[in-house]
Amino acid sequence: MKENKNILIKEMAKMLKQGATLTQFTCPECGTPLLKAKTGNYICLKCRKQVYIVKDEEDERKILYSFALNKLEDSIINKLNQLTLRLSNEDDIEELGKIARTVTIFLESLEKVNKIKSVWNKYIQKK
Repeated sequence: MKENKNILIKEMAKMLKQGATLTQFTCPECGTPLLKAKTGNYICLKCRKQVYIVKDEEDERKILYSFALNKLEDSIINKLNQLTLRLSNEDDIEELGKIARTVTIFLESLEKVNKIKSVWNKYIQKK
């Protein structure tokens, strides 16, 4: 336990030397002080996660909406990967047609998600 704490302190020191700053915020999960990286992201080194600081409900809504879009995009890509594997192993013409139609639907969905993300990112940057 003490060894883990020493490793954490060394990692924090390393990040501080690289230009990160120690903040007044703590991780909502473990209570460890958060570092603000040069990129502007808040990081909990103990949990190994990026933490988002929200000022109000609008900030929270923006972050949750962005997360939802990213999760949807990831899900579509995972399904496309699964379908690609099925496609390469399939010989039945009817089944190939079904898979191809499904791939087309997922590709169209992915394109729509990417358009929405693009518009959303422009909207967020203006505010």
